Amino acid sequence: MKQMFLMLLLAGTLAAQSVNVVSIEKVNSEKPFYFPKFSPDGKSLLVTTESYKGLYLLNLRNATVRKITDEFGAGYKARFDVSGKKIFYRSFKFREGKKYSSEILFDLVNGFRNVLESNERNLTPPIKYLNGEVFYLKEGKRQVPEAMEKSSVEKKRAAFVRDRQIVFLDGESEKTLEPLGKGIYVWASLSPDGQKIAFTFGAEGSFVCDTEGNVLKTLGDLHYPRWSPDGKWIAGMNDKDDGYVYTSSDVVVVYYGNLKRFNITQSGDKIEMYPEWSPDGKKLAFHDLKGNVYVAKLILTEE
Repeated sequence: MKQMFLMLLLAGTLAAQSVNVVSIEKVNSEKPFYFPKFSPDGKSLLVTTESYKGLYLLNLRNATVRKITDEFGAGYKARFDVSGKKIFYRSFKFREGKKYSSEILFDLVNGFRNVLESNERNLTPPIKYLNGEVFYLKEGKRQVPEAMEKSSVEKKRAAFVRDRQIVFLDGESEKTLEPLGKGIYVWASLSPDGQKIAFTFGAEGSFVCDTEGNVLKTLGDLHYPRWSPDGKWIAGMNDKDDGYVYTSSDVVVVYYGNLKRFNITQSGDKIEMYPEWSPDGKKLAFHDLKGNVYVAKLILTEE
């Protein structure tokens, strides 16, 4: 009897997590935008076009749009600094059949555009440590643009994908990880405590490994995994395609503790993709294939 009571108690605990979708609001009207990312204060979204051309700031209070740049590639993995006053991005151009990249820092306060690197052949998009510091790689070597504000997190750690492998940085050390062997790794996301990495592996779905490359959990049919700010939830998309075009996609949230899964959108007639958390972990921003940007307000409950 006592054993049965404990089993029922455990079952009740495991089933206690819930995600209540309070609202889903479309936040842009005239121009189609894609790949939204919240500003550090949660009041704006950094958005771009479908092909990553250009970079815009969408104010969530009044729906006004500020153009940052119309350069090619600027919207691919652009980053705010921790203060939200600066944006780092990489643009590119082609010359005689070759691609040349530039690393740019844009100051939102005075509108100043500072070119950090110009017309280089081997530059990565900006990357951010857990402590908020932004850097990039030039010919494989880390470059820090300038001294900048850092968050209270001291860990100088980062995870990203390079040459289809996961790269984990811890201070000055660098480690290449292939948790599932040779293959195509994409969308690496480092947990807020710097101890776990969520990633997608080829067509097999998403997984979580530790910083040594040991697989901890299987997330299943989910792409683009993104940790919530408290590290307890993972957002992603459950997308399907016919080999040529997307046929469906919903935004989902998974509770990391027991992998309980919640569908956020369930729209049926829309293809919603690439969710990003707000700084307070209470909202998700995402877009659909038509360039409509949405913000979902959530109530996340553990018990």
